Amino acid sequence: SSDTICIAPPRFSRWLACSFLRKVVTLTGIDNPDYKFNRNGAILVAPPDSNDYQLTGLDEDTGWDEYDHGAMLEAYDPRFGRKSNLAAELLKTGQDPKRAFQELFSKAAARWVGGESDHDYDESFSEFCARVDGALRRLAARLDKAQTALVFTSGGAISAVARILLNLPAEGMLPLSYVIANASVIMCAASEISAS
Repeated sequence: SSDTICIAPPRFSRWLACSFLRKVVTLTGIDNPDYKFNRNGAILVAPPDSNDYQLTGLDEDTGWDEYDHGAMLEAYDPRFGRKSNLAAELLKTGQDPKRAFQELFSKAAARWVGGESDHDYDESFSEFCARVDGALRRLAARLDKAQTALVFTSGGAISAVARILLNLPAEGMLPLSYVIANASVIMCAASEISAS
C-alpha cells in the first residue's frame, strides 16, 4: 500500500490537485528526471530505489464536494437564480459590492444552517455536514497509522471538517467558512473520529 492517499471530489478542479503534487515534488527538492507524472498529472512515479512517497493516483469521492452556494442564494431569494438579478440587488445597496454580497451571503447561509427551511434546498445543511462527515470517516477507515492523506477540496468542506473535529454547533461553521480559503493547507491529526 502507498504511504499517501490523494482524494478530490469530481467537481473540484483536478488540475489544482495535480499542480499541488508537482509543487510538493519541487518543494521537497526532488529534481530528478526519473520522477514522472502521467498525462493528467495525477500519478507520481518515483525511481524504484527511491524512499520517497509513492502517489498511486487521485481517488474521487463526491463526499468532499462543496455545497452549492448558488442554490443556497436562490433558495434565500428566487430572484438570485439569475446572476444579473443578484448583481442588480448588490448595486442597489449603494455599498461596496463585495461588502454587500458578504452581508447577503451571510443572511442566506444563516437561513440554510438554521434548518427551518430545509425543504427549500436540494441539500440541507445537515445533509451537507453528514456527507462530509461520511467522507471523513471513509478516509479514516482507509488509512493505516503510517499513511497520510491529501484531500483537495473547497472551503465549505474544510469548514465542515473543522466543525466536526472541534465539535462545534451548526452555526459555528459559518465564521470558519468565511476565513478558510479554497484549497487551504490544513493538517489534521487524529487517532479517532468521534460522533458529530
